[in-house]
Amino acid sequence: MPYICEKELTEIYRYIENKLAAHGFKTEIALMRDYMLKVKIIENDEVLGKLIVDYSPRKQSHGYRKDSDLSGEHFERIVNILGAQAQLNNNNVAKGHKSTGSQKSGEALPDVSSIKYHAYVDGSFIDGNVGYGAVILKEGQIIEELKGRVDSQDAVSARQVGGEIRAVIEVLKWCEVNNVDKIAVFYDFLNIEKWATGEYRTNTPMTQAYKDFIDRCKVKIIWVKVQSHTGIALNDRADELAKSGARQANITDKSEEKNNNDKDRIIQFEQMNLPEVQEAPEQINFMDYINEKARSGIRGWIIYNGSLLTQKFIEHVDWLIKAADNNGINLTAFKNDDFAPAVIGHKLSLFGYVPEKKPDFVIFWDKDIRLALQLEKMGFRLYNNAKSIMLCDDKILTHQILANNDIPMPLTVFSPFVYPGCKVEEEAFIDKIEQVLSYPIVVKEAFGSFGAQVYLARDRNQLVELREKLIDKPHLYQQFIETSYGRDVRLQVIGNKVVAAMLRVNEHDFKANVTNGGKMAPFDPPKTFIDVAVKAAKLVGADFAGVDLLFGENDEPVLCEINSNAHMKNIFKCTGVDVADLIIKYIKNKITERA
Repeated sequence: MPYICEKELTEIYRYIENKLAAHGFKTEIALMRDYMLKVKIIENDEVLGKLIVDYSPRKQSHGYRKDSDLSGEHFERIVNILGAQAQLNNNNVAKGHKSTGSQKSGEALPDVSSIKYHAYVDGSFIDGNVGYGAVILKEGQIIEELKGRVDSQDAVSARQVGGEIRAVIEVLKWCEVNNVDKIAVFYDFLNIEKWATGEYRTNTPMTQAYKDFIDRCKVKIIWVKVQSHTGIALNDRADELAKSGARQANITDKSEEKNNNDKDRIIQFEQMNLPEVQEAPEQINFMDYINEKARSGIRGWIIYNGSLLTQKFIEHVDWLIKAADNNGINLTAFKNDDFAPAVIGHKLSLFGYVPEKKPDFVIFWDKDIRLALQLEKMGFRLYNNAKSIMLCDDKILTHQILANNDIPMPLTVFSPFVYPGCKVEEEAFIDKIEQVLSYPIVVKEAFGSFGAQVYLARDRNQLVELREKLIDKPHLYQQFIETSYGRDVRLQVIGNKVVAAMLRVNEHDFKANVTNGGKMAPFDPPKTFIDVAVKAAKLVGADFAGVDLLFGENDEPVLCEINSNAHMKNIFKCTGVDVADLIIKYIKNKITERA
């Protein structure tokens, strides 16, 4: 997925590269993110540090600031060469192309030092979705962070402006709830203030509703205009929250649009009947809406991986959010990289987290074990817990923990650990494998999903080839269960129950995965299958899991693997069981019992 404004940032980099090359400098792109670029500056083979470029699409301009490893002296030299204004402000920012602000030249920002509460607001528009973000401070300390999506068509038409308006409204609602009568609002889009004060005409239903809300609100606002993407940390944080809110949008709707030519698939998806996320009406008292959403009293997070933002993964996050909403739970999505786990002053710390907003639970829909462990050590209740995710993710650990517990499994040999780049005698270990296993032999990488890292060696030559390929990766060798060629069963376990089961069959491959071409059908599991699945999930400590079983010689269950965060879409299409709803109900019952 390309970064927002990647094309513009690349063009700016080419300008920097050519300009500095003429003065004997070398440059490299060190990092690119939405709206931002870091450029490594090299002179006489010495790395001077990194120059940060911030781009504003609204103003079609960019500014420069120095990273921590670039000295002020070098920064001033570089921006002079680039033709930027070399005079630095308190944030070490130099302007590149033309930029505008709400203050006239030489006019100071309003003095808000005596105001106890401050808020930074921003909006975002990503892939047709609008999000809002806000950071609220009391006497300089962050006490609240707000984010979410905006579903109204007016907001979508207005792109990120709709998010910025909603951010202001959410801040003011927060003020009313918390009896705050005065707040300084820092913003970067001038119309936000001008519409509120009446200096600009409000000629759309959205801006008119915004102005009406401001007029009815009893909170006094001191407006402070700031420049966007210029290194003001709290403004950047509001921007990050807004992007995160935008990414919570309804992905399932998009999937239907992408598959207009596949009528059967569209019908299957429509049959999911996922509950609609309620939208706050744009022209009513927003306090009524926010109070209604707060009545359940249960608040949770769902954490997913920030590097897996494709529809296949995000739609499950969206599905769980909707299921939570339907059960009266406020579930907020965060990417794993929204947080920075650290050790500060000999204690565990978590940047990006406000202690006063600790959730009642966390659905950890990721495999970032280190973050999961940190959260648990800090007192968060995770579903699934860090240990169970680790045991399921590593197929070697899965088989080790299940051994000696009467769980039927294929004969399995684990490959020894090999340091990357080092050589070992492959043939000698293959001799050991052949003492246990007969051909064909299944070879699996310890970490893999959807059958993509599973191979079949039909003879010694193929096994040598696979071993050489995987030598420095954790992997295992397994007995090939011939009676289960191209077929297996997925059982979805929640708590101590199997809530859904499907048979997967592939006539053309030994792997039955649907993503590998397999077909699926509902399956009525015998008690032996249910017992093995529930016991295996319990042994790894999972609250919920997708347990895959093979068919033994007499159709008895043989454990294949356990998936801690099993995808739910196929089993829903096959069985009609809404696993997301059942997971949320399970968590809700657990929280109620604990209370």
